[in-house]
Amino acid sequence: MTSRANVNGVARLQEQIKAIQQREAIVDQKLLETSRLIDQQSMAAVEEFPLDPNGVITSEEPEQVQEWTEQLKDFFSVDDRCGGRCQQTWPRYIEKAYPWMLGWSLEAMLVALLIRTHHHRRNGRCWLQYLEVFAGKGNLSRAAIEAGLQGASLDIEMNQDHDILQAYGLKLLLSCLTATVAGALLWVATPCSTFVILSSSVCKRTFENQYLGDIQRYCVQEGNVLADLSGLVLLLGFLLSLKDGMEQPSSSVMPCTPAIRAVLEYIGGRKTETFHFNFGAPTLKPLQLWSSCPYMTRMKRDRPSVACIEASALAEKDQTSGGFTGRKELLKESQEYTLEFGRSVISALLEARRP
Repeated sequence: MTSRANVNGVARLQEQIKAIQQREAIVDQKLLETSRLIDQQSMAAVEEFPLDPNGVITSEEPEQVQEWTEQLKDFFSVDDRCGGRCQQTWPRYIEKAYPWMLGWSLEAMLVALLIRTHHHRRNGRCWLQYLEVFAGKGNLSRAAIEAGLQGASLDIEMNQDHDILQAYGLKLLLSCLTATVAGALLWVATPCSTFVILSSSVCKRTFENQYLGDIQRYCVQEGNVLADLSGLVLLLGFLLSLKDGMEQPSSSVMPCTPAIRAVLEYIGGRKTETFHFNFGAPTLKPLQLWSSCPYMTRMKRDRPSVACIEASALAEKDQTSGGFTGRKELLKESQEYTLEFGRSVISALLEARRP
């Protein structure tokens, strides 16, 4: 009897393992379809702008357009207090994606993008329930897929067409925003390499230069553009009633850069502090999570007190110079979310939606 019970137990375990592997294979295939295979053609259903007979962008909801106009004026006032960077840089970026908008005011550009989204939502053409920007390996997206959500994951590691520093990549990102349904998750995890304390001696981001750093360095210029575009995406997401989320390491000064600071102030972004270690990561990695939505507070975790924290630190401080040296064997691994972290974000989002 014991031998037969053991055989039956092994068989059940094998069946369970097989079922898990099958589910993982389905999720991996779905992630492939919604990440690497996402391109402008896959967004064709929401590419067009609604036009009147004279070829002018028009809206079926003039009251909504008036509300957006007033909201944008309020935002521009906030941006002015933060140095006006959004108004200085965003038109240049948007007209690269849409050359026919050359010479338009920033307000007109943004309203046109908002009108397009509402037009396609009204006509039932929008389907994205999450949009993960700078998705990395896509573990947050995997968690969303597991929960039955439809979405898109953008990252140049998945597809070079996702490079938002290029006109085609930014156009694709704005098309994906257009394809979102109201209440969809918008997650932005901007590359942090030039914003964290490890790069402070090279990038020289300080309060005095508004954390824009040594702009003679290409890596700093690139980081600044990524921050600017992240701010653009977050503002549009807020105006489109998305559930926004932005993640950075705790030592990152990106939230202090002019565009991000202006957007976070305007949308009422609040910081939630947490630790990647609490979600199964091999390193402590303190994180700052920003959102205008209450769901993010469910991600708060206290600093863990475990013996292995020093051994898993991402950087070591020189007690003489005060400088930091990164531990390369851990830095790369720490860049990716654990699946547990992704599941916690999705769980927090879905729990917040329940009555």
